[in-house]
Amino acid sequence: MSQNLEEINTIVKYFTGLELIEEIASVRIINYFKVHADITSGVVYSIDSLKFKLGIIPEYDRLFEAIINILHKNNFLHRAV
Repeated sequence: MSQNLEEINTIVKYFTGLELIEEIASVRIINYFKVHADITSGVVYSIDSLKFKLGIIPEYDRLFEAIINILHKNNFLHRAV
């Protein structure tokens, strides 16, 4: 039982670490967006306009979508429904 508890603790630490990394990365990415895409808090932007402003090429669409999802998950942006 002790080994199972250690494994669970290791898994919890791993995911807590990932969440911390995502949060830190989110701050850096939002700051990058503010500087390079000239975005302003409270203003609505389409994904296409952000891609254009940031120079995202189609080969990186999936990565950009993943970044947007991380920012949304960490409450750095809200997606329109």
